[in-house]
Amino acid sequence: MRQSLRFACLVLSASACRDTPNAPKVPDIEPSKGVGAADTPPPLELTAHGRSAFGVISHTQRFTDGAIGDGGETPAEVSALRVLIQDPGAAPALRRIYAEGSTGAKLYALCGMWFVDRSAFTQHVHELAAHTGTVEYQSGCMIDERQAVADLVRSDRAHVVRLRGPDQRVKDWARQAGMLEGGYWLDIEGGGIPDDLVMDGGWAEH
Repeated sequence: MRQSLRFACLVLSASACRDTPNAPKVPDIEPSKGVGAADTPPPLELTAHGRSAFGVISHTQRFTDGAIGDGGETPAEVSALRVLIQDPGAAPALRRIYAEGSTGAKLYALCGMWFVDRSAFTQHVHELAAHTGTVEYQSGCMIDERQAVADLVRSDRAHVVRLRGPDQRVKDWARQAGMLEGGYWLDIEGGGIPDDLVMDGGWAEH
């Protein structure tokens, strides 16, 4: 008896499906997108050292000079930047940092772009030059200061270093300008800060 009732229910169910004239069609789900899946960026192709450097810069909240503290130590972010720009996958990694990182991380990414991605540098330097906020900034022994982002990116002072490109050092510019004793300023747009962070401005070269 139980089997007969089950068979009858199946027959009635099938008949109801056939006799429904306007049964709604369930839309197909695109397999590539799934349901509620967030868009994820493609994986970065970096060496092990490059991935480590990427992580350091990505998570920073500050921006620094090339040497800080009483002993003039090299900040971890600066060391990481020097490693990352040597990686074959540096350009997309720096673009990722700029897109997703804090203001401090964006400034480091912009400095790296000066060397490895000039088109991205030109685009983003104008964006950050219009930034109206500040960033935690450490210069020498001065800690926990706030610095205007726009001033770091584009200085309006006199005698601001303007390098011709990544192949010129700050020291060479100063020699040509007759300013080896100082009196000039650095910003990111002119290449002075990127060169100071990555190449020590050429001062360590003999």
